[in-house]
This record gives sequence, C-alpha cells and structure tokens, in this order.
Amino acid sequence: MSARELVLELVQSSPSFGVDNRLSVTGREPDLKRALRPIAPVETIVVMKILAGRTQDLADVEAIIDSGADRELLRTAVQKAAPSCADALERAFGNVDHRR
Repeated sequence: MSARELVLELVQSSPSFGVDNRLSVTGREPDLKRALRPIAPVETIVVMKILAGRTQDLADVEAIIDSGADRELLRTAVQKAAPSCADALERAFGNVDHRR
C-alpha cells in the first residue's frame, strides 16, 4: 500500500495580542491516522465540555450528538459525573433534534 504524504498546518491566533502561533506537522497518511485518534472516550469529552459550559464547548457537544453518539451513554456519564449539568445535556439534545 502506498502512503500519501500529508502536511497539516495548525494555526492559533489571537488578534488582540497579535499572536500567530503555527505548528506544522508532516507525515505519511497511515502514521497520521494513528496519531489523530481520540485521546478520551466521547462521553468523557462531553462531560468536560458540559462542565466548561462555554458557547463553543456546548456547540461541540451538539456536534458530537449530531454525529450519532449514543445518547444513553452520554446521559449516564453526565448524570454520574456532573448531575447538575444534566439539563444542559438535555437542551443540547433538543437543539440537535430541532435542527433535524
């Protein structure tokens, strides 16, 4: 199998501070696929993002839900780790359902 070479450039910028940090990654496709695996189970990521509660975090939770994540798994994880955030998760479910 031939591997195509990929180059990824990740840019983080903060216009208010005039910062433009760049990280370039070069590698062969099979190596990058291994390197880009999730670092935590989806339910853990959802719990962390629900707890953070920022606009982008909640949008990320909705994107995860919309991608087909197991809702009962997410409910169980949030109920166990952050029961006070269960309403936020249910709102995210409702937002996703409303857009469909």
